[in-house]
Amino acid sequence: RSDERKVIWSLHHIMRSDPYRRSTLGVTIEGANTRLWFTCRSVTMVSEPEARFYKGHFCCCY
Repeated sequence: RSDERKVIWSLHHIMRSDPYRRSTLGVTIEGANTRLWFTCRSVTMVSEPEARFYKGHFCCCY
């Protein structure tokens, strides 16, 4: 899974480049599945694959 490797590398690079950053988010879309990635200084978490784009709505909160 090259997409997973790319997002993990990108999250790691962002955290390594900015010592003041506390966390960062990433998204991978593969076919109909969407996964959210979260990284902070101590852990990286990933959601289960979900087909949100095909349910008719997508919610994004800041």
